[in-house]
Amino acid sequence: DVYKRQGLHLCESLAPGWLAAASLSPDGSHLVYAVDEELHLAKIAEPENPTLLGRSTSAVELVAFHPDGIQLATSHADGTTQMWSLQGGVLEALRQWPRVHDGTLNDLRFDPSGAMLVAALDDGRASVRSMKDLPGSDPLLLSPYGARMLELAFSPDGRWLATAILRRVGLWPLDRARYPNILRGHSGEVHRVAFAPDGSWLASFGKDGTVQLWPLANSAGAHPRILYDWGHSFETHVGTLVASPDGRFVVTTGSEDSARLVPVDGPAAKILGGFDQRVWRAAVGAKGRLVAVPGRVGGRRVVRLWDLEADTVKDVDLGEPGSSLFDWMLEIAISPEGRLLVAGGGRLLGVDPATGEQTPLLEGVGAFTLGREGAVVLTLPLEGHP
Repeated sequence: DVYKRQGLHLCESLAPGWLAAASLSPDGSHLVYAVDEELHLAKIAEPENPTLLGRSTSAVELVAFHPDGIQLATSHADGTTQMWSLQGGVLEALRQWPRVHDGTLNDLRFDPSGAMLVAALDDGRASVRSMKDLPGSDPLLLSPYGARMLELAFSPDGRWLATAILRRVGLWPLDRARYPNILRGHSGEVHRVAFAPDGSWLASFGKDGTVQLWPLANSAGAHPRILYDWGHSFETHVGTLVASPDGRFVVTTGSEDSARLVPVDGPAAKILGGFDQRVWRAAVGAKGRLVAVPGRVGGRRVVRLWDLEADTVKDVDLGEPGSSLFDWMLEIAISPEGRLLVAGGGRLLGVDPATGEQTPLLEGVGAFTLGREGAVVLTLPLEGHP
């Protein structure tokens, strides 16, 4: 009778005909319910005195308590899903996920551990988000090829997700770690990716002309962001994207006669230029002190070296210019001891940056990369060579 009276009081406090989005706390002591954009908190023992927690930016359609009783998830009429904290009775926005599809959600709930949030989509799919998913990544979409998905249920140990899809039941062994994180943000093809040496972020470079940074750890921030924008799209191939060994900056080349040194945090990009025509490649030394960009200067083929600590620039002559295709295919790296490694025209050369002396190392090389700590050079054979 007590609970009937309390429930009746809450129903009477809502607008006539309104079906409230609501969720009972795990210990059964509190109820959070929504009226349009407003979120209210009511003590089950004292339902006549609900507290207005705050307002969201769109009408709330579903509410789900986290198993810890402190966090809360809501879905909204604009298609977004929001995480909140109720610590100390104060509503605080934690994170927001964008719209997944154009329809409505029919169910929203956490797994028993609170590690995953699952929504039943009206088109028959389930949207799975892990609290450890990367910021800006797509949810995992489970598609049982049915009609409307009406309800969700987790097994007590959280290993299985059951979905009710009108005439059938979907039973999913749910291990989010088995599935990749999909990161969307580029409006065109993505051609280059580079990790921070400590794994705290991933940078990507696409044909839309943007270099984007994706946080992989809290130290890299909470949200993906555009690190650099070349200001135009690319019709064919983008240039280079390489991260400095200390993770302080990336170097990128586009369709211009200069490269860009872009700090991950701090000042604006620095122009590394002075070339006669477009530059394609770049390399960064082991300590992040030297940056090398090959190109043409004064009709000669050179590697231009920037010493970031000494704030100096010098050119290392590579000889008479070849074809433009040679420039495009040129590969370059800086060994840990500061030696230049250059591959072009099928040859891998070692170049002393102080004297410009060139030492042939290997024939038939199409591309190469330095192994761990520069101890090994891995080469890709040129077509027609062993």
